[in-house]
Amino acid sequence: MDDIIAGLVLARKAPAGAVMNLGGGNRVSLAEAIGTLGQVAGVEPKPTKQGVEAGDVRDTWAGVSLAADTIGYAPSTSLHVGLAQEFAWLAGKAEDTHESR
Repeated sequence: MDDIIAGLVLARKAPAGAVMNLGGGNRVSLAEAIGTLGQVAGVEPKPTKQGVEAGDVRDTWAGVSLAADTIGYAPSTSLHVGLAQEFAWLAGKAEDTHESR
């Protein structure tokens, strides 16, 4: 069962109105995510860096400690595996769309 689905199933045990993050639980830079997606897709991304915009967030990640403590959420899928699964699923959807024409 994938991490987010497992988290949603576990969320049934959460107190009413509780708000918590579900995600990988570790910090990943945008450059790392783009590089990993490039590996999965078999392409070499060539991002163009732009200046920082007002309101840009330097770091972000899903802190899952509340979900871990409250409902026992424990993500186990790596970024590479998760992106590879998503890429394969999307590729299958694209094939389904072309075949139905």
